Amino acid sequence: MNTATLTQIENNNLEPKRTANGGLIPVIGTPLQTPYGTARVVGYDDGNLKVEITDYSDDVANVDSKVAELAKARNRGLKCLIETIERCSTEPLRVQLERIGAIEDRFYNELQFRFQMSPNVQLGAGTLYHCETPIITDEEQRRNKALEVREARRLAKQLLEEFDNTATPDDVAEEIADAFGDEF
Repeated sequence: MNTATLTQIENNNLEPKRTANGGLIPVIGTPLQTPYGTARVVGYDDGNLKVEITDYSDDVANVDSKVAELAKARNRGLKCLIETIERCSTEPLRVQLERIGAIEDRFYNELQFRFQMSPNVQLGAGTLYHCETPIITDEEQRRNKALEVREARRLAKQLLEEFDNTATPDDVAEEIADAFGDEF
């Protein structure tokens, strides 16, 4: 996945990936402030950030139990998805098990919760964000290749002209003549 800082995104006209509400998506490991304390990004979940508390806020009463309840609530939602697959899916068992396994990998521990960062929040100058991979059409590829070939030919011609204007020292010319004969 491509990553860039805010400065790189702005200077290079990159398209950053965004959360469900339009916020930028920081890379895993990025620290950030939440209403429950300091957290770090540990993953992504349905267009939101999956964060883990690293330092609880002293301003919130029973903050640890509130975060644990958020994790339990999200896990209940994931369990409902699994139950729906088990009851309703007509896919082969192998496919069902793969889907269920992928959902189980998304379960939260008691320090984790889903966090939706506001679109106007900026985490700092050096923070890396995910960017969309630019899609290059076939026409753009052909045009770029033609430009590269034209530039390579121009440089080759320039180098050959410079070489033609360079006098070869007599001793070097004699060595070349001895080694290769009249070819050169």
